[in-house]
Amino acid sequence: MRAHLQVQQWNDTDWRLDPENWGWRLQNDHIEPCMFDLSHAPEALLQIVRCKCKTSCDSRRGSCRKHGLTCSAACGGCNSITCSNSMVSREEVTEQ
Repeated sequence: MRAHLQVQQWNDTDWRLDPENWGWRLQNDHIEPCMFDLSHAPEALLQIVRCKCKTSCDSRRGSCRKHGLTCSAACGGCNSITCSNSMVSREEVTEQ
């Protein structure tokens, strides 16, 4: 929710969202993020959308490739950088 509010502000949308309805609170005349004890997503979803491959993800054993998804920075050992199943190319990473 907080990220959605930030993106709307960065995009300079015409309508204004109330930060207190989007995971922020007013504290000492400025807004601060609310801290939550909850997980970012249900555990089953987290297991599907990220793999824990220790290699370059060339087999279908990793959960990302098995489910037809590309690896992301949230993945375990590959971190999408040295991965053959990533949309991030090695050239892009070395340029940064």
